[in-house]
Parts: sequence; structure tokens; C-alpha cells
Amino acid sequence: MLVIDDPMLALILRFVGHEKDINESTEEFLKQQMACLHEYVSGFPESEQEMRAMEWVENNAVNYRRKWERQLATNEVSHVQCDDCPMKNIGGASICIIHQEWLDLLEAYCSDNLSTEHYIKYSLKLLQKHKKNLKYQQFLTPDGAMYLEPG
Repeated sequence: MLVIDDPMLALILRFVGHEKDINESTEEFLKQQMACLHEYVSGFPESEQEMRAMEWVENNAVNYRRKWERQLATNEVSHVQCDDCPMKNIGGASICIIHQEWLDLLEAYCSDNLSTEHYIKYSLKLLQKHKKNLKYQQFLTPDGAMYLEPG
């Protein structure tokens, strides 16, 4: 089971991420962390390796996990876009301008260039800025069926 320590990233991954991909990434994270740890302790005599491993975990595990969480978040959501996005494929772009601007905000947050408070503030401003482009209009067909169109 995946547990993300950063509440903002946990929320993003919960609603935007794909659990299968995240679980596979968790396994990969553990493999990478173990490989890094083994590489570190292999440079010490066998009698010191356990002590050095504990030292490495104490000094590096939190930052290693934090870096992984942020990398996972940006990798997981960079290609995901709402299926019903009315701005999708405008101008031949693979993702809409809102998604690109949001990814830029997420990258700034994950790089520690933006606080959680500012990330939320700017994300809400981004949605407000593009609000009219995200609206749908409700229409009825001659037979009474309802459908939505961007507008």
C-alpha cells in the first residue's frame, strides 16, 4: 500500500493518479532505495555495514522518499488529462493550456519553489482565469435526449 507523506501530493495522486502505476512505482522506489543503500554500505568492511546502513537510513531516507514522492507525482500526472476537457487538442497541442500551466505550478511546488499555500492559491487562480473556457452548455435533441457541448 502506498502512503504519501506530503498531503498535497497525496491528494493530487488520489484524484489524478492511476493506482496500478503508483503501486508499480512504489515497488520500483523500494528497489532503487535498497540498491542505493547496498551500494553505499559495500564500500565499508562487512563488520561496519549494518551500522553504516542504519546511519544511511537515518541521514538520507526521509529526503530520498520526499524526492521520490515528488518525482512520482509529476511523472504520474504529466500525461493525464480530463477526458471531457473542452480545451483538449486546441491548436494541435497534446495537452491543453490549463494542464500545461498546472504542470508548471506542480513542478514549482515539487522543486520547493512554491509553498503549499501558494500552490493552492495559484491553482485556483488558474481555474478562475480559464473558467469561461471550461463551461459546458446543455442541449436537447429533437427526441428529448440531453447532451453537453463546450461553450
